[in-house]
Amino acid sequence: MLAKAREMVRRAKALCADIEFSPMDATPLRADYLYEVLAAAIDEGATTLNIPDNRRLCHARGVRRL
Repeated sequence: MLAKAREMVRRAKALCADIEFSPMDATPLRADYLYEVLAAAIDEGATTLNIPDNRRLCHARGVRRL
């Protein structure tokens, strides 16, 4: 997933300047790995990060710190 995130952000960066990276279904990931993926996206040129909680994990448990 990390390599694919890097590749896709790099590809998008070649097409436009404003890149939004949204790791879908990422809230169940270990926080340290999620940070690693987000850092990789930023390194490759992502300008906006969106972490969708489509499993509603934060809602079910209350807001949690990553």
